[in-house]
Amino acid sequence: MNLAALAIVAASLAAEGDCPIEKPVQVTMVAVQATRSGPPRTAQPEHGLVFGIRESGPKRRKEFSKDLEEIRPALEALDFDVFTKVNAGKAVADAGREVQLPINRDYTLFVTPLCKDREGRIRIKGRVEEKVLLRGNKKPVSRQALSFTSAIAPNKPLRLGGFRLGQGELIVVLSVDEYTPAPGPPPPTAPQAPQPSRHPAAR
Repeated sequence: MNLAALAIVAASLAAEGDCPIEKPVQVTMVAVQATRSGPPRTAQPEHGLVFGIRESGPKRRKEFSKDLEEIRPALEALDFDVFTKVNAGKAVADAGREVQLPINRDYTLFVTPLCKDREGRIRIKGRVEEKVLLRGNKKPVSRQALSFTSAIAPNKPLRLGGFRLGQGELIVVLSVDEYTPAPGPPPPTAPQAPQPSRHPAAR
């Protein structure tokens, strides 16, 4: 999908009838390095495109690390041969609150839940930042590699791709759903700092 088509997708997300999110939202991210055993058959995708991942060419035998079985359906159609897990993370956020999920030492994902549409999809906005070493700088600086807006249905994750990672590419599989706490005792509360005494000090 090119940038013009991406803009159309983003514009279509401004439909009427959206509802507030009553429950917190759980954001789940799985980062994967995707590589090929042979030469690429098509041009490289543009850097940092939502859905900008190839799905063409003859099929090859694909290899997945064991901890990717849950998201394997989201990866099988991609034009890569080897899929290796890089990182995974979860965060819970209320509507309008941004959460940060580190991908690796170079990339970080930021996601903000917005609302729920009439079809039950959760609308989000997000971005991926990368650390780069610019000429003349001694330390890496963060810059935005991708900004996106999408509506995600339960069990239908969003794929982000086109980021360089070693000899392959970084694929981020992102899913969101309303958060339901697991049954069990409530989490321990953080200890409160002692309050200063309101009585005057004795002389």
